[in-house]
Amino acid sequence: MSKFEDLTTAVAVRAQGAAARAHDRLRRFRDDESGMEIIAVVIILVIVVLLAVAFRNQLGTFFTDLWSTITGSTGDLTQDF
Repeated sequence: MSKFEDLTTAVAVRAQGAAARAHDRLRRFRDDESGMEIIAVVIILVIVVLLAVAFRNQLGTFFTDLWSTITGSTGDLTQDF
């Protein structure tokens, strides 16, 4: 074999190794599910915030009535004792 053929073979072997490593990294990245829990929590929080914004008037009335029931008063909550 000539020096050119040796060099060509060496480059081809290195390229195959690099391609195999890149393929393995892509496969591991595709199969990795380590961040799925975080994504699920973020989606749930977004839904809760959107519902709170959509029903803010009803929630405000609900919590005001609830506070009035707990304290036993229907007047101003900032009154002095």
